[in-house]
Amino acid sequence: VGDYPEQCLVTCSYFGDCPVCDCQHSDLGVYPSPHPLCSFGAALEAVRSLSESPDNFATACKDANIKPIQHPFWEDLPHVNIFQSITVDLLHQLYQGVFKHLVAW
Repeated sequence: VGDYPEQCLVTCSYFGDCPVCDCQHSDLGVYPSPHPLCSFGAALEAVRSLSESPDNFATACKDANIKPIQHPFWEDLPHVNIFQSITVDLLHQLYQGVFKHLVAW
């Protein structure tokens, strides 16, 4: 459980994008999301392509929409899909999104 910056850090996703699905920043308010979940297989392939070539690594990470981080902690964890382990950030979403809006209203 973490706030949004921590979720982006853990999943190696770019700040402003969704850490769970392939939704870009401009589509974050759309519900239900028409975007597929992030592909853990593609992210894992991108991370493991470092041993082949640094140039291929950067390109593979860009294609998988993750930051080019060498050996993230979840790379060798068995039975883990890091994108499915992200939970809703209730503290910030409810408090800052709803409560502050109601108080200001």
